[in-house]
Amino acid sequence: MTPQRLIVFDVEGVLLPKAHFLLLEVVRRMGFWALVKATFFGALYEIGLLSPKDLLKRLYKPLTGAPLGQLIAISQHLPLMPGTETVISELKKTGFKIALISSGIPTIVLKQMADRRRDMG
Repeated sequence: MTPQRLIVFDVEGVLLPKAHFLLLEVVRRMGFWALVKATFFGALYEIGLLSPKDLLKRLYKPLTGAPLGQLIAISQHLPLMPGTETVISELKKTGFKIALISSGIPTIVLKQMADRRRDMG
């Protein structure tokens, strides 16, 4: 019996380019001041004044009550890093299971992304 083999990919910055985080795409659509605020909190995080948990709380707070369908629709248009589909397809052909993890994408949206990618190979 062949052992199960698993590869886990972080989504942000690995499968999705850093410039196309789901949260950033949502904030961009919320307007100029939302983008300024998100950039400010991002800078505080980068210089060590905010923990990842605090950053995510502050960034997601304005999204409370936002339609889930909107997040899913935005996620469906995020570009993947070049070669992602080929790598995942080849890994699947050789028997690997693929798992996606994220600290910043809601689980339901991540599941939708995984379901969409499931047919890669």
